[in-house]
Amino acid sequence: MMRNIARVLLALSFMICAMSTTAFASSDVLFNNACSNGSTENSAICQDDNQTNNPLIGSNGLVRTIANVIAVVAGATAVIVIIISGLRYITSGGDPAKAASARSALIFAVAGIVVIVLADSIISFVLSKL
Repeated sequence: MMRNIARVLLALSFMICAMSTTAFASSDVLFNNACSNGSTENSAICQDDNQTNNPLIGSNGLVRTIANVIAVVAGATAVIVIIISGLRYITSGGDPAKAASARSALIFAVAGIVVIVLADSIISFVLSKL
């Protein structure tokens, strides 16, 4: 069971990496001349070459803010699940089914934290390349 979960997580991480490199390659082609159009030259995005003040993808932009909120909520949920599963494991009283259930919840919560950290890193990487 755990090997299957590890394989699925590994496959998902490879797919995310493969899709992100494709997105980088296509974004240069699609948006290379976006600011050379006469109607968009005065926009806030075209004025800022480093994209630091961009309200959508800048350092304090909407995408980063939404990602941070989701990461905090998911991280807090994972920590609560870790605490509850630890208490369930302690109070299992030697029952193998209860102990296994608590152990699997603990493993999934830790895997969730790993996914949250990786997702945050991927979002930061993608936004830095835009």
